[in-house]
Amino acid sequence: MTVRIRSGDPGGPASRASHSGASVLAAVALLVAGAFALAVAPLLPVVTAADGAPAGAGFPAWPLLVVLAALPACAALVLMSRGAAPAAAGVIAGVAALAPGRALLDSQLLADAGLAARPELLVPTSLAPLQPGPAVPVLLAGHLLTIVAGILALIGARHAERADVAVPADAGSLELIPAGGGGTRQGLLVGVLVLGTAAGAGMLVAPFGSDNAYLLGRSALDAPGWTLAGGVLLALMAPTAACLLASAGDNSRAGGGLLGVALGVTAVTAPPVAAGLTMPALRPAWGPVLALLAAVGLIVSAAVLRHRPDVREPARELVLPGADRLHRLAAVAALLAGALALGAAVLPAIAAPAGVSAPAVSAARVLVPAGAMLLALGASLLLLARRAGVLRPALAVSWVAVPLVAGPVLDTVFTAGEIADVGFGPGAWVTAAAVPVAAVAGLLAALAGGVERDDVDLAVLAARGADRPVLVAGLAAAVLAVPAFGLPVATGPDYRATAIATGSGIAAWGLVTGMVAVVLAAVVAARCRPVRSAAMFAGAGFVVTVRLAELPLVASPIAGAGPAPGTWASLACLVVLAVGVAVSVRPAAMPAGADAALRR
Repeated sequence: MTVRIRSGDPGGPASRASHSGASVLAAVALLVAGAFALAVAPLLPVVTAADGAPAGAGFPAWPLLVVLAALPACAALVLMSRGAAPAAAGVIAGVAALAPGRALLDSQLLADAGLAARPELLVPTSLAPLQPGPAVPVLLAGHLLTIVAGILALIGARHAERADVAVPADAGSLELIPAGGGGTRQGLLVGVLVLGTAAGAGMLVAPFGSDNAYLLGRSALDAPGWTLAGGVLLALMAPTAACLLASAGDNSRAGGGLLGVALGVTAVTAPPVAAGLTMPALRPAWGPVLALLAAVGLIVSAAVLRHRPDVREPARELVLPGADRLHRLAAVAALLAGALALGAAVLPAIAAPAGVSAPAVSAARVLVPAGAMLLALGASLLLLARRAGVLRPALAVSWVAVPLVAGPVLDTVFTAGEIADVGFGPGAWVTAAAVPVAAVAGLLAALAGGVERDDVDLAVLAARGADRPVLVAGLAAAVLAVPAFGLPVATGPDYRATAIATGSGIAAWGLVTGMVAVVLAAVVAARCRPVRSAAMFAGAGFVVTVRLAELPLVASPIAGAGPAPGTWASLACLVVLAVGVAVSVRPAAMPAGADAALRR
């Protein structure tokens, strides 16, 4: 590992190692306490009906819930007993990353338990109001203990990274001293991103199918407030935590982090699958099954990482031929997606019967800036082949603009079909075709990044750490992205704005996709090399700009329509992303003495 150490640093490696061990040990103890609370809570009354009788679970779920609560604590204890404190810290951090989302899901039991859709805890038998029982605060306490354990584990990991540093004779030197961490990861990070995204998507859709009128299986976007917030947060944190933890310089810690995320995803999705298999009125849904399969993939990735030696390979050329080919393929896909988006903007989206004029879909106007930017990026990747690696991160984020815009277009067409005798016009079909093509462009760009990253010493990247100003800008942008996409950007008496809300339909899925992409890009940018970080911020800024384009292109022509809270949140997010671009390429972020590959 390589670092810059100030002269006179009072804390030596031995002291930092001692602090690391104490922090991880305290984190394990808190995780065990949290697991005990989560295991005991289902034995207590979860809710009570108006007549005072407790409402029970729909199937004997307590043994399963005990196992799911105990697995992370047992894994951390076993790893600690074997002297693998970094792996134990990773497990705790991975589980804790999903604990806030789980706490929000359980908060629905306080607000209105009848709408919680938690058959492993209760099944309502009437519309009578349900009062929360003593199990609910115990559940929330378990999640809180897990979150605190995760914070302590991260503190311990930080001390451990500093303890691995060898102090040079010249304490003020910029010499970077290797401590044998990292190694190349090839395309593993790309696979982890795909698996984390699949797990997040699986936790957003309906948890089960239901024929019980009192137990509705609804997707997170159609669920009440606390369930909606918890589902969206889980969908955000699953890929974010998986990618950040997998990028740790220590393979053992990275593998433990992936295992922790997988166990957290399993704890959320295994109960609804069990309910669908055991309860007569319920049936399994594909979402939780997909999330469980993704969790299995994360466990396999964790095993691969933990058993991979921490070896630094000799430096090679930065760009492989494989990366060049992927850049060209991504450029072609971006050009095709951009052309499809522009074509969809001018073609009629609604097909009306003969003799009836088809109404125009105003949301299709936003396809113009989305398609134009993809065309520009695709052409730039082809024409500026030597700078393709610099432009590639922007494409890896900005492709999301197509599904972001396609959601409202397709939602309008579906709604029109329900109230009139109309169907899909050529514009709607082309819009639908543009989404997977844009996704392919983004995937190819991400794969090219994985190949390119394989030629950069990850141990040096890990030692470089996150640039603090870039990290602050990224976290601020990630926070602002939630209201920017979750709240409407326009309002008016005759205007229905798109927002992440109950009953928003396909449009909400497009907004969730955009929000997840911007949050991921803003957080991951802090761990990228300077120019790549700036390109990632710029790509996220383009997605936010397309979000804002709804106000002038769609809402403004309607009388009485004007800005809404989402407008100001989007503008603030855009300003912070611009600041992120500036601080990423400032001179201090690209020191002259650093390796050229790291400065790029």
